[in-house]
Amino acid sequence: MKKIEYKKSFQTYLNIAGLTGFFASAFLIILKITDKNATGPFIPRLINAISESFLLLGIIIIATTLMVIIANALFLKKFDIKISSFKNWIFLSFLAVAILVIVLSMLLKPDLPGGKSVMRDDYIYIIGVDGASWDIINPLLDQGKLPTLASLIKNGCKGILLAPEGYVQSGPSWTSIATGLDVQQHKVTHNYGKIRTERVWNIADYFGISSVVVNWICSPRPEIINGAFITGPYDNPASYPEALLPELENKFGKYFSDVDSREISDRFLKSCFEVTRQRTDVVKYLLDKYNPHLLAFTYTSSDRLMHFFWQYYQPAAFTVPPPDSDLAKYRNVFENYYISLDKQIGEIVAKANPEKTTFIVLSDHGFGPENFERLYFRDIRLNLLFEKTGLRKVNRDFSLEGEKLYSEIDASQDRMTRKITFSTENSKNIPRFVQILRSAKMKADGKPLFKNITNDDRSISLQMYERDYRMNSVDVTTQLEGRDFTFPLDHIIDRNKLRTGDHRREGILILSGNKIKKGLMLKEYNVTDITPTILALFNLPLSKYMRGEPIYEAMTKDHLAAFSKRLVKHYLKLMAKQVGEEENTEETEEKLRSLGYIN
Repeated sequence: MKKIEYKKSFQTYLNIAGLTGFFASAFLIILKITDKNATGPFIPRLINAISESFLLLGIIIIATTLMVIIANALFLKKFDIKISSFKNWIFLSFLAVAILVIVLSMLLKPDLPGGKSVMRDDYIYIIGVDGASWDIINPLLDQGKLPTLASLIKNGCKGILLAPEGYVQSGPSWTSIATGLDVQQHKVTHNYGKIRTERVWNIADYFGISSVVVNWICSPRPEIINGAFITGPYDNPASYPEALLPELENKFGKYFSDVDSREISDRFLKSCFEVTRQRTDVVKYLLDKYNPHLLAFTYTSSDRLMHFFWQYYQPAAFTVPPPDSDLAKYRNVFENYYISLDKQIGEIVAKANPEKTTFIVLSDHGFGPENFERLYFRDIRLNLLFEKTGLRKVNRDFSLEGEKLYSEIDASQDRMTRKITFSTENSKNIPRFVQILRSAKMKADGKPLFKNITNDDRSISLQMYERDYRMNSVDVTTQLEGRDFTFPLDHIIDRNKLRTGDHRREGILILSGNKIKKGLMLKEYNVTDITPTILALFNLPLSKYMRGEPIYEAMTKDHLAAFSKRLVKHYLKLMAKQVGEEENTEETEEKLRSLGYIN
């Protein structure tokens, strides 16, 4: 009789355990996927919820089973389960499945620790100044003209941030800053590349950290994140939430993501200051509206000014300096801009809680002078040269009379003297191309424009002479089949000819806050080190896949003691959904062309 009661009670307990585990697991899944405070992509959160629920289900079944077995063994002094019983085979199978579920749940669980140890009371403000250079900032700091930056440095540390070697452009640099990946990993090699990996605000979003992102390069479409997102330069402005941009324009007027540099004039100079002022006002407004834990935005007018006004800042660097009248007018442009910018950064710093906020002021690259008289091969439009001599241009890919010329530049050489090779699929016009190039001369002195012109059946290689090319006074003559053609040199040079400043690898880096050591001069760091540093400051797990490392030497002992230094193999694809499809419009390309970023 006891044996029958034993079996009945045993099966009853098993049924109760199974039902309890099932309902508890289902409840846990529903609770997690409907959590209003949960952020991040739905699929990773669902996988986490299922894996945790399976784990709970298996634990309940095994714990209940063990309790029943122990209780029966202790109180009934026997454990009589016949394996031949069909019900007991079901039980043993169920038990085996429960154990398997536990193992699988631990294996399938995404390699992302939970956010319990995230320092949610902390704030990080990333203030990007495109192209900022210590060569300009240090003298102003010494003169006491940049009190905000001086205060941040006094309460933190400073150093040099290096742009990617071989890709000293804004797009690759800002992408590496926001991902911790190098160019070979994120594959953004220019200023309008498509992002195929998560950025730091996507990781922050996964862990429930709110963000505001404004004007980050290579952000042509707004991202749906826990906070606000405004697209970067070069594209028509857009926002998430969608109603945010009209709200901002109602308050601050038409929103400008960049200045119009197609015409370098006093109006352009004025707009650089105006766009910077508007950017500051917008960011301050969004700080009040969203109170984000992560702020990431960039000023881009600084880069535009240094490209086009460097000859006035450092006239001695140029063989042909600007006229004295222009020099007197524009000599203090950089000083005035950085003094104004410093005050505006101070307004943003004043919005933060100084005890809880870490400030990261940085640039994607530095700046230096270009030789005002030099021309780059990237600036020579050979298709227009051929067009001037009667060869019809078909499209911007150097298609001439049905042929297409493919250019290849030897990047291992200096940009001025390096060799450029044009290849064609059809050899019939090679002799004519060579004739035109060999006959191209400076009208004033009859000296040739190109040197070392060589060719084979399918390609032409050449270099350009280094000499004084003053844009508005040089005529070029070429000859084809006995006919002379004369035209100004600037007809075959794009409007980029006025650029007198160019990128350098050495950008700026300032770290300041209660987690940062004071008065430290940092060694050189790479742009890939910024995202790992942000993750470390938030006490988030680091990714083994990221090429960069946290800047540990800048962090206080107290923070390093609290930082768990967890590692994950890699983050899931946490790319936030974008509003609309990414595309490069003709307007975007024209803006980039005017800045010299594409030809």
